[in-house]
Amino acid sequence: MNRLSKLTLAAVVAAVPAIHGGTVAEAAPAAETGAAIQCYAMPGGGWIHNARTTSAAPNRIGPYEACRNTGTIASGRTVALACWLYNDYNNLWYKTNSNTYIYSSHFSSSVKDRLSPCEG
Repeated sequence: MNRLSKLTLAAVVAAVPAIHGGTVAEAAPAAETGAAIQCYAMPGGGWIHNARTTSAAPNRIGPYEACRNTGTIASGRTVALACWLYNDYNNLWYKTNSNTYIYSSHFSSSVKDRLSPCEG
């Protein structure tokens, strides 16, 4: 499968939850704070910024550690980031161009300044 087909397929797969008005997966509410952990791609993203990881970075389906890991990006690899957001625990996450999320500690601290906040 060529790269364009893979990207198109990824966009369709990411859009399916929005079309059906639901979520892909939702973890149980966190016991300590009562915050609901939502594991799905949220709206948002503007200009893409290519950032290099500073450590091995789990690629998750939502902006929480409890969300499923779709794979780990090796340290030193470039990732296309779309926007940033804070989850309900006030942790900074970056949304990738492929609608997955990577915790901010895997990038330099200056990455946030190059991106817009995610919408929603």
